[in-house]
Amino acid sequence: MPLFMWYYCVGLGLVLLVGTVFYFVVGGHIAAPIQGIFSRHGGRMWGRSFRLMLVANVVIGGLAVQWYGCGGYADYESIAQDERRMFEKTTEQVSGALRYGSRFLLVTAWISALCFAVLAHGRASKGTAKEPAGPPKENVASHAAATKTDQSTTCNRNRKSSTAGDHL
Repeated sequence: MPLFMWYYCVGLGLVLLVGTVFYFVVGGHIAAPIQGIFSRHGGRMWGRSFRLMLVANVVIGGLAVQWYGCGGYADYESIAQDERRMFEKTTEQVSGALRYGSRFLLVTAWISALCFAVLAHGRASKGTAKEPAGPPKENVASHAAATKTDQSTTCNRNRKSSTAGDHL
């Protein structure tokens, strides 16, 4: 295999390494919020699809690097003869992967923040803010007192029925 192909393949290998790091590091942190939004099983599916889209963007960033010069495809020979330029192209592949992955994350964060703001504004304007679960605070004391009265009445009935049977 020519030296040119070695540099190209090493660049793609590094791009896949960057994609793997993005998959596990970013994907691991994004899994919990996605599962909170879409439920446990739906969150797994959307979390995996988000991770795969992220890796695809990283790989596209690495593949988008042009390995020829201004003269078009005929410049391959001039790059293939210069190891310094091949190394530059390899590092361009890695930086392109990082750039595409970072842009994907920024666009995703921006869209998520925008959707959250629109949904929060819609809830606030409709007045559909949820009340906390459970009985209201003022009824807690009266509920406890009523429960205590019911329990004492039941206990008194049980005592009367058991003492009535003792005299027979």
